[in-house]
Amino acid sequence: MSTILALLLGSAIVGFLIGLRFRVSVIALVAPIIAVAAAITLRDFHFVPAVAITFASLLVNQIAYLIGAGLLNRSITEQSDDDIGGEC
Repeated sequence: MSTILALLLGSAIVGFLIGLRFRVSVIALVAPIIAVAAAITLRDFHFVPAVAITFASLLVNQIAYLIGAGLLNRSITEQSDDDIGGEC
């Protein structure tokens, strides 16, 4: 169980940091790495649970990316609104 939580947490952290720092094309490069790492880590599990956990870790990664990118976009929008309001 701790292996699954570590995979999900690590995937979420990586996705969030990518969302704050990089564009969406980077997530396409990281997703196969996460899938391979999950497959190697879950090699002792049965096939169906391992596939489900790998899918969940990729899903968590992409959701965390969207959250990070949304926060970055919101902060940029707020800064540009402050700049426009300051000129008046």
